[in-house]
Amino acid sequence: MKIGIDIGATKIRVGEVFDGKVGRVFEEKTERKDIPSQVIRLINKFNYSKIDGIGIGIAGQIEPREGTIIFSPNIRIRNLKLGSILKERLETPISIDNDCRCQTLGEYKYGAGKGKNTLIGVFIGTGIGGGIIIDGKLVHGHSFMASEIGHMVIDIDGPLCGCGRKGCFEALAGGIYLKKTRKTNDELGRIIGIGVTNLANIINPECVVLGGGVIDGIPELVDIVKTVVYNETFSPPDIQKAILGKNSGIIGAVCLLE
Repeated sequence: MKIGIDIGATKIRVGEVFDGKVGRVFEEKTERKDIPSQVIRLINKFNYSKIDGIGIGIAGQIEPREGTIIFSPNIRIRNLKLGSILKERLETPISIDNDCRCQTLGEYKYGAGKGKNTLIGVFIGTGIGGGIIIDGKLVHGHSFMASEIGHMVIDIDGPLCGCGRKGCFEALAGGIYLKKTRKTNDELGRIIGIGVTNLANIINPECVVLGGGVIDGIPELVDIVKTVVYNETFSPPDIQKAILGKNSGIIGAVCLLE
C-alpha cells in the first residue's frame, strides 16, 4: 500500500492507493501553521506497517530532490523542508512535487494519457496549472518552475493577474477571474484553445489532457478547444478530458514513487 497526499490551500486529502486504485480517503482543512504534524497525524490513520511509500503533491515551487517547498503562495509557505522533516519521523520512502505535475503524472500513468509518451496536462480550476512529460519523464526546469502555464501571457493588454502582470492565461480563464467577467462558452473555449495551441506548438506533444473544476463544470469546452487547436496548430495533438477526477492528486502523488 502507498499513501498519496494532496495539499491545497483550503484542504488536505490523504488516501491509500493500490495499483492506481484509491481506497480510504481522509480530508481535513489545511493547517498552514504546522503542515508536517498534520500530515503525520493523517498518515497514522492507516496501518503504518503496510505503507510502502508516501507521495505528496502541493501547489507552488517545489524542489523535488530534497522535498523542499521553496514557495507556495496560496498556502503561504517559504523554504519548508517538508521532505527532510518527514523522513526524520517516518521510516518509508517519501517523494514530493508540484500538485499539477502530480496530476499530469497520474493521468499519464493511469488516466486519459495512458500509453502516450509525450504529453501536457492543463488543469483549470481557481487558477491554471499544468505539467509536461517528455519521453516519459516529468520536466522540472532549471529552478523547478517548468509548466507554470497559467502565467503564459495570452493578451499583453489583458486584465491584471495575481502575479502582477497583465493578460496571463490564468487571468483570462482561471476560475477566480471568471467570476468577475461574463464569457460565453465559445469565448472561454477559444481562450483555452489559444493557450493549448501555444503549448502544443512549443512542445509538440502526442496528447494534451484537460482537467480541473472549470473543465469538469463545462465539459463542452473540450470540443471547443479541440476545434481551435486543430485549426491553429502545426501538428495537432490528441486532446482528452482528464478522467481521474478529484483523486487525481492522490493517484499522481503516488506515481512519484514508481
